[in-house]
Amino acid sequence: MEPCLKRPLFLLQPDPPRRAGHALGRRAVGCVLGLWGALGTGTTAIGQCQYEVATFQQDCPFPFPPAVTNLVGLNNKGQGCGSYTHCFVTIYNIPFVTEPNGQFTVLPFQPGIESAFPSDLNDDGLVVGRVFGSGLASNFGFAWQDGEWTILQPPPQGNWSEALACNNAGLIAGYWSNTSTGLMQACLWQDGELIDLGPVLKSYYSLASDVNELGHVTGWIQASKAAHRHAFLYDGVNVIDLGPVQVPGGYTSEGAALNDLDQVVGYGRVEDLTHQGGFVRRAFLWNDGIMTELGMLPGYEQAFASDISNDSQIIGHCEALGVGVTAFLWSNGVLGELTALISDQYDVTAAIANSINAGGQIACLGGLGPQQWSGGVILTPAASLEGDLTGDCEVDEADLGNLIGDWGARNSPADFNNDGTVDGADLGILLLNWDRVEMGRRPSAAANPPHT
Repeated sequence: MEPCLKRPLFLLQPDPPRRAGHALGRRAVGCVLGLWGALGTGTTAIGQCQYEVATFQQDCPFPFPPAVTNLVGLNNKGQGCGSYTHCFVTIYNIPFVTEPNGQFTVLPFQPGIESAFPSDLNDDGLVVGRVFGSGLASNFGFAWQDGEWTILQPPPQGNWSEALACNNAGLIAGYWSNTSTGLMQACLWQDGELIDLGPVLKSYYSLASDVNELGHVTGWIQASKAAHRHAFLYDGVNVIDLGPVQVPGGYTSEGAALNDLDQVVGYGRVEDLTHQGGFVRRAFLWNDGIMTELGMLPGYEQAFASDISNDSQIIGHCEALGVGVTAFLWSNGVLGELTALISDQYDVTAAIANSINAGGQIACLGGLGPQQWSGGVILTPAASLEGDLTGDCEVDEADLGNLIGDWGARNSPADFNNDGTVDGADLGILLLNWDRVEMGRRPSAAANPPHT
């Protein structure tokens, strides 16, 4: 007798895309009964197979090319922030905010400000970053909200500041420095008042790159002028030194972002004498004392993690000399190229992924058509294929095992028809999609295994 799952249960017809045939359906049900004990209870994973795209680019008068437009921040309402290069004076950057409906609004400057580089925005529309101009003595951090600019001053011993992140309580993370002495320290701003973290972190140099909704902070610390940088987690009481990236030869780490579970992502240097500079960078996830290296996309040499959601989805980018840069998504232990997850109907590539929100939307610097590194891109998760419980972009034995494991359960992702119970109707929906693959391109797995 032929094994049930030696061949696909259905043959995918090119038109229409649904498979039919009662005889095949009866064979599938027979396989289900045979697999009941073999598959057992599965676990449901959340993955993303495909994204829809919104693009933003500032045009310039002929004969100038379009301005490079970068989206760096994204809040939970789907609003983004970023900047584009001035069409004629390229050292100036023009800040903007985007709306979910595609509206693109330039932030009007106050007198004395000619350039701004937003870094983040919260759900109340607070935008933070760095500004400079003829009315300022140096580059300073800023907070913008409802048309009002607030300059975030450094302490008296500093002459430079920058805001890098903010939470929904209005707490702002960043750093201040002195460009003459080289001094640099992590700090917070609350209601425009600076809170110096240098004494708390006991660092020679430090930087705060992100703050979560609990007010906890990550970034990097350097204990002495000669010491290596290490990522840290500060919960308002304790400072945890996360140590170097846990890869053979790893000797530094820098925290780039953290979520509300205090999971930290970033990157660190790993010794590699064959590479320019004698090192490469590897991306990591730190979770409750365990640091995991995220792996590498095929053909690339370095990886940088830039943000993490509360669902533990991680974004960043990989790069290599002579190859270029491409954005990645790390989810459920699998590293995938973001461009491979963009629907084929869009002529868009994702180069650098900057921010991910609670809805799984991702803000990127991307390529629009033949123009590389040219436009801001927001990727929005498309509806997943019904029956794909494991998030691997196809409906197969693993999804069947999960459904059987939840048979009779309530409030289960396997309740496809939302009637309150996982039953034969849900099984029928799964079987209709059996062996179907999500439209678009498939994600690529990590070429080299991650380290923990």
